[in-house]
Amino acid sequence: MKQNLQNNSIRMLLCLMFTLAISQVNAQVSATQIPADLMRNCSQWKITKPDGSEQKPLCEYDNQSYFYVNDTDDAIVFKVEIDNSNGSTANSNYIRSELRERLPDGSLDVYWTTAGRHVIYVEQAITHLPTYKNHLVATQIHGDKDAGIDDAMVLRLEGKHLFLSFNGGKLREEVTIKTDYQLGTKHEVIFEVIDGKHYCYYSEAGGLLAAYEAGTASQYLIKTDKDDDGNTIPERNYVMDITYDQSYFKVGNYTQSNLGREVQEAEDDGVTYDYNAPNYGEVIVYDFSVRHGTDVDGGGVGGVDPPAPGTTTPRADEINIVHATALGTEVGTDKDYVSPHYAYDGVVSSGYYWTGNASTEPEVSITLDLECTRDLTELGLYFLKANERTTNFDVSVSEDGTTFTNVILGQDSASSGLTVDDEQLFDLTGNKGRYVKITGNGNSAGSGWTSIAEIRIYGDNADCSTLSTNEVSSQEVFSLYPNPASTTINIKNSSDFDTLTIYNLIGKRVATNAVQGNSIDVSNLKAGLYIFQFTGQAKTINKRVVIK
Repeated sequence: MKQNLQNNSIRMLLCLMFTLAISQVNAQVSATQIPADLMRNCSQWKITKPDGSEQKPLCEYDNQSYFYVNDTDDAIVFKVEIDNSNGSTANSNYIRSELRERLPDGSLDVYWTTAGRHVIYVEQAITHLPTYKNHLVATQIHGDKDAGIDDAMVLRLEGKHLFLSFNGGKLREEVTIKTDYQLGTKHEVIFEVIDGKHYCYYSEAGGLLAAYEAGTASQYLIKTDKDDDGNTIPERNYVMDITYDQSYFKVGNYTQSNLGREVQEAEDDGVTYDYNAPNYGEVIVYDFSVRHGTDVDGGGVGGVDPPAPGTTTPRADEINIVHATALGTEVGTDKDYVSPHYAYDGVVSSGYYWTGNASTEPEVSITLDLECTRDLTELGLYFLKANERTTNFDVSVSEDGTTFTNVILGQDSASSGLTVDDEQLFDLTGNKGRYVKITGNGNSAGSGWTSIAEIRIYGDNADCSTLSTNEVSSQEVFSLYPNPASTTINIKNSSDFDTLTIYNLIGKRVATNAVQGNSIDVSNLKAGLYIFQFTGQAKTINKRVVIK
C-alpha cells in the first residue's frame, strides 16, 4: 500500500512537472510574439500610451503592460490601468492605450479628407470597463479639432449600451447599436466614409469582412431614422453626412475615465474608493485593417520600423545648439510638454514644442546659443500646425547676446502643402553670430501664437576650441567625446558643472547624476538619441549624444 502511494505520488509529481514544462514552453512561445506580429502593417501605426506619451516605431516594440499579445497568441490586448502612474494626453482628461494611423511607411502621421472612400475594419471584444465610470471607446474616426469635429464617429460602450457617438453629440445625436452588450463578446465593426457619408457595419456572428468584400453586407448596416439635426426621416443606410479634413483612424482602448473621476463617482455612490482593487479598461483586438480608395494597408508598403525621430543622420553643416532662452513662452504645470528645450532636442514632434502668444506678452522670442561665433547659412524651422496656418516671425543675430541685428523681418512660413514634419528653410547666408533669436509675431489664424516643434541652424559647425581665441570662453571649450558612444563618454572642461540630467527622445528625464571626474558611464542606456543637460551655478549646456 505504502509503495502504491509512493508510486502515485511520483506519478503526480511527474505529471505536475510535465504540466509546468508545457506551461513554460507555451509561455516561451507567447514571449516570442509581439503585437507587430499580429498587425498587417506594423509601420502604419503608432501607439499613445496610458501616460500620454507616444511610441512610433512598433515593428520591434516589445510586449508592454498596456499593449501585449494575449495568452493564445491570436489577439492584441489594449489595457489601461486607472492609477496614479497613468495620466491623460494633452487634449483629453481620459486615459488611453490606442493606435493612431500613420503613412504606410511610418514616416509621418496621416491625414485625409472625407472625400473619396476610407474604411477601417476591426474584429475585437471589449472585455473590461472601469469600476465606477464604466465608459469606454473602441474604434474611432478623428477629424479637424479646430473645426469642432475631433472625435467625429466613435464606437462607445457605457455599461451595456453600445452605440455610435459623434463628437460627444455635437455633430448629431447618438445611434444605438445594442442595449445589452455582454463584456467579452467578440464582434466585427466597419466604419466607412464615402464622400462625407458615414456608414457603420456591425456583427457578432462573424463573416462581416467577407460579406463586405463580396458586396453583400447590407444586413449588417446600422441604420437610423433621424437625420443629423434630429428630425425623423425614412430609415437611411448612412448614419451621418458631413465633410471635414484632418482625418485619421484609431484602434484600441480609449478608457473614458481617470483616477479622479473614479474617486468622485465612488463618493457619489456612497462608497469609499479602494485604491488597491483592480480597476481598468480593456479591449482585445483580433484583427484590423484600413483602406483608402483601393489601397489596403498601404498596398503592402511597410512592415519595418522607420528611423526613430531624431536619430537620422543630421546634415553635415548642422550646428549644435547648446542652450536656449525664451520670453513669453507657455510653460506651467499643465504645459510640461511645452518648453524651449523641445525646440532643439533633435526630435520633431507635435506633442513637444515651444510656443508663445504675442497677443498677451510684450515679446515672444527664443534665443539659441551656438557656443561660439560662427558663419551662418540657413535656418530650418518645423512649425506646429503648419498645415492649418502660416506663422509670421523675425530673425536676428548677435555675437554677445546683448546687441542683436535683424536679418529677417516679417517673414511668413509656407502657406500650404506642408505639415509639422516638414522642415522650412530660410536663408542666413552672409550673417555671423553666436546667438540666433526668433521673434514670433502671430499667425494667419488671427492669434498671436508662434509654435515651433524643432529648430535647426546650419553653417560653420567646427569645434569652438579650434576657432580664434577671442571667440572662446570657458563655456565654449566644453565638449564631449566620443559621440556616438557605447560605454563611456569623456568630458572636456567639466569644472563649471555639478549636475548632469539625461533626457530621452520625447524629452522625458531618464537619469540625474552628479558630475564627478571627466567621464560618464553610459553602458546602461539603450541605443538612441539623448539630450545631456549639464547644469552649474552660472550656466546650463545641452549636448545631443547618440548611444550606439
